[in-house]
Amino acid sequence: MANLIGIKDWDKRFEEEIKSCLSQRADNFAGRLLQAIPGRTDWEDFCTTVRSEWPEWSKKLWLAPACLIILYCGLGFFEYDDGRFWSEFFRVVGIQPFPANKQSSINSINQDFECCAKHLKIPLRHHANSRDYVGSAIYLAGIPISVWGDFLFVCQWALWHEEWENLSEDAWKELVKKRCGGHQRLKMFLIDNRELAKKFIKEMITLRRRISEQPESVLDDKLIGNGLIRREYFEEAPETAEFLSPKNPERLNRDRISLAFDKQRAEIYLRVPAVDQTKLPAKWKIGEITQVADGNPGKITLNPTALQPRIRVEFISSSGEFDRRLLTGIESWGIFDLDDNGTMVNPKRTQLPTRRYALLSRTPLDGIERKGFSTEDCPSNDPFELFDGTRCYLTMLDPNDERASVDFRKGENENVSIKFRPRERIECHFLPAHAQGQNLACFRREGDVFITPFFPTLCLSVPPNFFGGSDTTEQISKKFEVRIVDRRTQGKWKQFCINGSKLEYFRWEWSDPDHPVMEKRQSGIMVDNFRDFKSLYDIPEWQGDVKISVKSPEFNQIWKINKKQRQDGIERLWNELPGDFLPMILLSQSERMNWEEIILARNAVRPGCRIEKNTLYRYQEFDLLKQSGANWRIAQSRAVIKIMEGIIDTVELDYCGDSGILWGLYCNFKPDDVCLLPKVKVAAETAESPAYLQMVWPLRLRKDIESFLIDHDVEIKESLWIR
Repeated sequence: MANLIGIKDWDKRFEEEIKSCLSQRADNFAGRLLQAIPGRTDWEDFCTTVRSEWPEWSKKLWLAPACLIILYCGLGFFEYDDGRFWSEFFRVVGIQPFPANKQSSINSINQDFECCAKHLKIPLRHHANSRDYVGSAIYLAGIPISVWGDFLFVCQWALWHEEWENLSEDAWKELVKKRCGGHQRLKMFLIDNRELAKKFIKEMITLRRRISEQPESVLDDKLIGNGLIRREYFEEAPETAEFLSPKNPERLNRDRISLAFDKQRAEIYLRVPAVDQTKLPAKWKIGEITQVADGNPGKITLNPTALQPRIRVEFISSSGEFDRRLLTGIESWGIFDLDDNGTMVNPKRTQLPTRRYALLSRTPLDGIERKGFSTEDCPSNDPFELFDGTRCYLTMLDPNDERASVDFRKGENENVSIKFRPRERIECHFLPAHAQGQNLACFRREGDVFITPFFPTLCLSVPPNFFGGSDTTEQISKKFEVRIVDRRTQGKWKQFCINGSKLEYFRWEWSDPDHPVMEKRQSGIMVDNFRDFKSLYDIPEWQGDVKISVKSPEFNQIWKINKKQRQDGIERLWNELPGDFLPMILLSQSERMNWEEIILARNAVRPGCRIEKNTLYRYQEFDLLKQSGANWRIAQSRAVIKIMEGIIDTVELDYCGDSGILWGLYCNFKPDDVCLLPKVKVAAETAESPAYLQMVWPLRLRKDIESFLIDHDVEIKESLWIR
């Protein structure tokens, strides 16, 4: 829109788009001008024009009526947060807030807004027998970006409640009040505009299901659909991708241009998407920086270029195609989501998901106060130098609580407060470890198959009061069915607590862990002994490959296990685990786990054990664990085999890494050799080293041990703590 350089030019464009919206959406007041609001780049350009022409335009606002309407509505959509409309208005137009004795000036602007609305035939809302100017602008703009995350929680609720469309008015009001947090405007919008709210919710649910049916789809305009849903909801609210593709949200961001921070490489860079071959050759241009575009996603290092209020990104193709984006840079500070590959989040957000973040600033921030974050080895305003020497200040936000907050001052007069809360969605978790008895480590994983003599632990995490009513467990039992090879199992969901968590947790308890399926062959027959009783039921002895699923109205998750016969002789040798080795055993269950999943697994199988995040970092120091974004994984397994001094014909085996490999070693021996196998002991964590496993083996088994460990990529070294 480089040719739109003045208020009159913008007004002509906006008037056409407002009239188009009014003609298309005559059925509803709320959200009626949503599509007339320009995209983020054009909005910023428009605000630049407003600032430059405000001294003159403010004297006769009615001469550009469409511009004033879009200024109000754009502020409602892009910048609005409860109670901050006018502070954002003054910032955008570039003037100081009016003092209390000049509030009549605001009234004058509102009156001009009313005149402009009347000229364009736009109805306004009333509140307490007077015009509601700010409320009208926000309603006309639809759902502000700042409250979109809370709206998605309403969508999440609707997924699980088929009756949601037919709720009574009172029940709908009660639902909205419970699910919208403290956002009064969102509550009012959803209650006063229920029919439009239903359209928004249906559109998001339809889009989610369409994406699940098209695993390779990307978020293009055809996929997004009828125009109710703006691209900014995807680009500026990380919860959107998680709602639409909960198992793989990253795939929806493949076409996204975004600023990102890589702490390890000490760089701030621009993430750019792959370009279709029909548009090549082409290039990306950011100020003086130019980079050739190609058919693969790329990155462009910015560093000092990122430390400015706005970053203009241009795509230029030899075929004549041209696209321009305007991104928010680090004017004074920026917050980067390390669990989303370091992507910079919208600095206007006052509420974010509980994840790991990096707060980066050009100069030290005043009054930083962190609650619910780890501060050990994480100082505030830590001097940080980018690889090219650009100096800035880093404050790590690594949560150790579900709900956290950070507060600081921006300049002399503006306070920034950001709250963090966990993802409020239903999740099902599979733990191959057996939650009962001393069998926590008796499994090994080969790809997506778990080899174990036990049936696993299944857990659900549910937002608080999600199903309502007094008996949540009853609702869970109705909605979540556990099956083995598509046969219903015998058991029940039982609630358990995690200290400090606001979520509700449920664990599946097998009625008979060795015989989970018991189906009656005959009915109406009385028996008086166990042998006859057993003949009335089909009680299969499960061995070999088995599929276990948790079926619900919204998902059907399936896991594969290879059920082996129990070997009591071996299991007894493992009953001292987990001890301090618990983190490694939990991480052996999966290719990767984030901290939230590790804590959930801990509470599901060993609620009395304590895990310090610092323990994971200690393993990482020795390259035994690796952290990628939010996820931890076992990087390698190591063993030390040495002759025992003073004990004839024995060797000591020290082991650290994937516990499943060691379990496989034990199971690899023949039944006749089980009596020779040693008990596994946990060597507790010390100042010199984290916990590891220790055994004393017969010398004659040394070659078998070495051969098995080497075949399973275990590094045999002189010390576990040599990198």
